[in-house]
Amino acid sequence: MKKLSLPFTVPNWVIWTFVGFALIVIGILAYSIFLYNGILSGKEEGYTEAEARAINETDMTTVNQVLRYHGDTFYYVVEGITSDDEQAIAFVPAQASDDSSAIRFFVVEDMVDEQAIKSNWQSSCQNCEFISINPAVEQSTLLWEIKYIDDNDRYVFAYYSFKDGSEYEQFKLRQSLY
Repeated sequence: MKKLSLPFTVPNWVIWTFVGFALIVIGILAYSIFLYNGILSGKEEGYTEAEARAINETDMTTVNQVLRYHGDTFYYVVEGITSDDEQAIAFVPAQASDDSSAIRFFVVEDMVDEQAIKSNWQSSCQNCEFISINPAVEQSTLLWEIKYIDDNDRYVFAYYSFKDGSEYEQFKLRQSLY
């Protein structure tokens, strides 16, 4: 009697190699998702406390958005509206230390708005790649921080005054690794 066999047979070591490789790929994928979620959740940590602190300790009644700003001090930037229906920005320090725990509060009245600063910047830098614009504060001066890549492939932080739109300072970082 003739032995019956399948038309395609694979040695056992090939099957086990494939199963092992598949398990390693699934493990790496699961760890990557876990790591990504952990990093992302840490980025927005402290937003609700900053919102509550801005509403309780300033004239702000409603909050539109919360951002982060890292200057000399790490701030949560809380943008909202006061009881007089005026736009306002509160810089809430992330670390509550004795000397820098006071909230810096600004009512955005008769100041250059975000779109005007951005269009002024675009007219002066046509070949640049825009990244983002955020409120910033340096030594009690309210500023706009524009991040972009210039025509020399440098990452640039440009700061403009909230009051008149004049340039405050720039930091240009060149890429060292290609």
